[in-house]
Amino acid sequence: MLPIFLTLQILQLTSQGDMLLLLVPVLIIWINYKLASYVFGPGGYLDRFAQNLNRTWNAMEIHVKRAEATEHNRARSHLYRLPAELILLIDECLELGSSSLAFRATSAKFREILGKFEAETATSNDRTKAAFCDLLDRDYLSETIRRERIGELDDEGLRVCSGCKRTHSRSAFSATQLNVSPEERICRGHEGRMRICRHKSCSFNELVEFSLVRAENFPTKQYFPTDAMSRIVCTHPSHNNLTDLPIIVRFSGDGTLAYQYASLLFATGDDDGPSSEDLRTRLTEMNVSVCPHKTVSDPELLATLSSPEILKSLHASKMVRPDALPRCEDCTNLPSSFQHSYIALGKFNSPAGTLREGLFLRGRRIFRLPKRANSPEWLALIETSSRQA
Repeated sequence: MLPIFLTLQILQLTSQGDMLLLLVPVLIIWINYKLASYVFGPGGYLDRFAQNLNRTWNAMEIHVKRAEATEHNRARSHLYRLPAELILLIDECLELGSSSLAFRATSAKFREILGKFEAETATSNDRTKAAFCDLLDRDYLSETIRRERIGELDDEGLRVCSGCKRTHSRSAFSATQLNVSPEERICRGHEGRMRICRHKSCSFNELVEFSLVRAENFPTKQYFPTDAMSRIVCTHPSHNNLTDLPIIVRFSGDGTLAYQYASLLFATGDDDGPSSEDLRTRLTEMNVSVCPHKTVSDPELLATLSSPEILKSLHASKMVRPDALPRCEDCTNLPSSFQHSYIALGKFNSPAGTLREGLFLRGRRIFRLPKRANSPEWLALIETSSRQA
C-alpha cells in the first residue's frame, strides 16, 4: 500500500479521468484473485468437488461390497438362510454381553431380527471384557497361524502360541511344543503349573477363571473343587484338618490371589518341642519350597529354621510367627509376586482339641495374575521343571 502523502500527491497531479484509468486495472486484478481463490484455493470449489466425488466413490464401493456380501451369504451361508425363529433360539443360548453383540454385528439381517443391542444389557464386568477380547484374539490367532504356515514368521524367529493367542520367540516354547501344530502349540507358561501341594497343581487358565469369579452370578466352570468359601482346596485325605490345608483364596477384588499352606512337622502339644536335629531331619524330608529357587532343605535355611533362638520363641500356648525367612537373591529381581510372601515356623495349640496341636511350617504367597502366561510374574510361580523343559 502506498504511503498516504504519496497518494495525496498523485491525486493532486492527476485528473479525475486519470484516476479511473489507474483504478480499473487494480479492480480487475482483485476480482481475478478472488475468483481464483474461490475456485482453486484450499477449501475452494474444486477442492470441495474432489471431496464430494471421493465420498461418492467410497459410498459406491461400500454398497458394492455389501451387495456382494449379501449375495454370498444367501448363496453359501447356512446360518444366514435359517428362519428367524431359529436365529432367535440361537441368540437365547448365547451368553449375555460380547457373544450376543458379536452375533448381531455379523450381518444386517441378524440386527434386523434381534434388534439393536442395548448398552445397559452388556454388563461391564471382567468376565464380559475377557470374553469379548477373546473373540478379537481368535481373529488375530487365525491370521498369525496363516502367516506361520506360509513362512512369514521364520525370519523374525517367532512361533504362534494358541494359549496366549500371540506370537512368542522360539525360546518361549519347549522342544516338544515346537514340533506341535500351531493350532495346538502352547508356551511354557501354559504348559507349566503352579504347585499347591504334592497332590494338586493349577494351570494359568484355571487361576484366571478362578480370579474372575466374584459373585454367585458368575459361577466357576469347576476346573477344580472349591469349598463353601469358594477357595481352591486340595481334598486329599492327608489334609485332614483345617490347619494343615493348602488353599488359594481371592485376596482382593482386583484379581489378587493368595496361596497359603501349613505343613505339620510334629503333632505334639509338648511345650518343649522337637530338638534342632529332629527339626532339621524333618525339614530335609519335606523339602518344602520357599520360593521358585530355594527349598527348606537348603543348608543356610536349615540353619536358620533349626536355630535355638527360633525354637525358643515357639514355646508358647499360641501360634508365634518369628521373622520370615529371607528371600534368595534371585527373588529380589522378580516383580511384585513375592513382596508379601513369607515362610516361617509356628506353633498352634487348639483350645478345644478340634485341630491338631504341634509345630507347623506356614507359608503365604500373594500374587496377581498377569495378562499373559508368558510373563515373568507367572513363570516365577510355576514349577521349575516346567520352566526348564
